[in-house]
Amino acid sequence: MKKRLKIFLICVFMTLIVLLPIKSKQINDEMPDAYVNILSEYERVMNDKTYSRDQWKNIYDYVLRFIGKTDLYYCIKDLSGDGKTELILGTKQEIKFEPFIIYSFEESTVYWAGIRENYIMTIYEGGIIEYISGGVWQHFMYERLDGDSAVTDLLAVLVKEEGDGKSPVRYYSVKYTENNQIYEEITKKEFQDIRNLYTGSVERLTWNKLEGFWNQQ
Repeated sequence: MKKRLKIFLICVFMTLIVLLPIKSKQINDEMPDAYVNILSEYERVMNDKTYSRDQWKNIYDYVLRFIGKTDLYYCIKDLSGDGKTELILGTKQEIKFEPFIIYSFEESTVYWAGIRENYIMTIYEGGIIEYISGGVWQHFMYERLDGDSAVTDLLAVLVKEEGDGKSPVRYYSVKYTENNQIYEEITKKEFQDIRNLYTGSVERLTWNKLEGFWNQQ
């Protein structure tokens, strides 16, 4: 009886060993090869000191501030609902994940669909990306991933001008013409109403630690 149990446990263990690589391969097979290559390159940038910037192909240099300081995380999800997945990279700050770039693709071409720069980036349901700046002139920009391409549509740009303690806070809606920007003053309620149009529910993302893509040969 003990001998049979031992043989059974060995068989189960060997089955798990065989299945683990298959599971890892299936995860990679669910994303475009281009995304696998991008993740591999980011992992190399984070770990290979000999890989210089002039060799980079798809890397957003915002990543420089994270090297040697924190891990990178990634998420694969169809944000726009067009049946094609986007690749989101970010970092983990305590218990919160902060995206810093979104990749999308059309046919065989990969695009930067959204980059953080010096903004706070938040992804909302419906493929909406919110960017908020700091400063006295605080900008709020809203874009949406176009379901038919990798291009984003600009939805709205708002500005909140902080008062100096004597003058009131002022709000603006920014309109763009071919050669100019027009700042139209709006009320606080109008400002909030416009924001509410785009900031419904934050997109639920499943984050994975970036590891296992870079083949160190």
